[in-house]
Amino acid sequence: MSKSRHSHAQGSGINHLDAVRAFEKAGFEVIRQGKHVVMSDGLRQITLPRNNPIKAFTLGGGVRDAGLTVEEFRRLLRTAMSTLRHTGNCLPSPPPLECRTSDAPEHPARTPSLSPRSALPASAPRDQPSPPRITPPSGTTRMHHEPRADDLAAPAIDRLAPFDYHPRTRVVFGNGTVDRLGELARELGARRVFLVTDKGLARAGHERHGVEALKRAGLEVVIHDDVHPDPTTADVDRALAVAREGNIDLIVGLGGGSSMDCAKGVNFLLTNGGTMRDYWGVGKATKPMLPMIAVPTTAGTGSEAQSFAVIADAETHMKMACGDKKAACKIALLDPELTLSMPPAVTAATGIDALSHAVESFVTKARTPVSQLFSRQAWRLLSAAFLRVLDDPADREARGAMLLGSHLAGAAIENSMLGATHSLANPLSARYGITHGVAIGVMLPHVVRYNQEAVAPLYAKLAADAELCPEDDPVAAELLAELLEMFASRAGMPATLAECGVERSTCGDMAEQAAAQWTARFNPRPVDADALRELYECAISPSSDDRAA
Repeated sequence: MSKSRHSHAQGSGINHLDAVRAFEKAGFEVIRQGKHVVMSDGLRQITLPRNNPIKAFTLGGGVRDAGLTVEEFRRLLRTAMSTLRHTGNCLPSPPPLECRTSDAPEHPARTPSLSPRSALPASAPRDQPSPPRITPPSGTTRMHHEPRADDLAAPAIDRLAPFDYHPRTRVVFGNGTVDRLGELARELGARRVFLVTDKGLARAGHERHGVEALKRAGLEVVIHDDVHPDPTTADVDRALAVAREGNIDLIVGLGGGSSMDCAKGVNFLLTNGGTMRDYWGVGKATKPMLPMIAVPTTAGTGSEAQSFAVIADAETHMKMACGDKKAACKIALLDPELTLSMPPAVTAATGIDALSHAVESFVTKARTPVSQLFSRQAWRLLSAAFLRVLDDPADREARGAMLLGSHLAGAAIENSMLGATHSLANPLSARYGITHGVAIGVMLPHVVRYNQEAVAPLYAKLAADAELCPEDDPVAAELLAELLEMFASRAGMPATLAECGVERSTCGDMAEQAAAQWTARFNPRPVDADALRELYECAISPSSDDRAA
């Protein structure tokens, strides 16, 4: 096994033998072995997959055989693993607290829910009493004196990297805020507005809604509603021709990332000339650009928070990230009600993309304290709301959390960039036409496992935020990867690249293309073409060695 493959597979410290021993100590016996290990305690029957028992833990596998609820099964497995860990047969235990009494358990079993929170973060009712500041654990000895400053250890301070944070976009959030579009456009001095959208949104009535809001403010509107998914230079050129005829002074991008990126592309060429390839990179526009308002109707790209237009070359289909601070939107108008019309497949793909933005931006080499604030809050909102919008597309609270979370993740990208997952996804979309969110959903768990060698403590923070485990759990990164796989599975996405029609023989060429992607250089653990090729190969059909826990 090569070094990169070995490192990719390591880190969780638990294999199926550990899990079997754990259940044996909990009173279970092995009754059948094969592809799965079946165990019973006489009343309950548990099924553990050989290649990755943690997957059963996270996904609630074996529940039907055991006759348990998902939460009961997770609690049982977690307690069994905790018992094994604390007897020295598995992972090392943390030292016991010095103030414990002799009859207190050395390590109380942890029974966190291993699914994301079912409720979104909310403030406590005003009449609810505040929790006490210090609550001694059960079985501990109380101090006989008030704690002094000398008794308390100073809390750890996270690494504070230098940063230069310059917010450029005003954010307006709330249900029904699209009605303020005309008012906001007038505040920016607009008279003739160029509205960029797509035909699907026209059919959904969102185009009409936006036009009416603009016209109520006395503004003239020029419409281009012929943007295609993953816009190419050809899409930008078609929209540019319309904009040039319209004598416009403000641009509105209404839609998903495709409409917003196309609108930004028009802004580059209308004001600075040339072709999109001339702006591939950062800071290549030399002239002022028109003010722009972004109105996202999906919760995914966070493009409204970014100064980049991601446009694919019409011939090669490779995506070009064209960035310039002058391209940043003046206003991002976030109306959750506009996202209610998203088809289930779009909700799924854009939601996975938004989740990946939060996860990747939190750990990049370019991360800053400010970007991590955005990333972490985005993750908290998105991980709590994603399954809710899949189960109930009309859940306005969850839709709002997804939209705001997507925006915050986009703001994090603006200040920290992305990593290897997006470098790997772009060649998949270019060569095989795989939807961006689907490619992300397959690759992200593999990149998390690969990166945990470098940033496991950061992944542990995200795992703890999703209430998978305590932050100091040594398998936190693996649990995070499993949660991301569960999200993709619940969204009905393929689990492997083989299911997407990807051929192993193309991995080398795609890896070379992925290594040339700008985002690759920001991955927290260095990647080259060889490492990226192995990640592709692992994702084609993960073997037990690749997924060894």
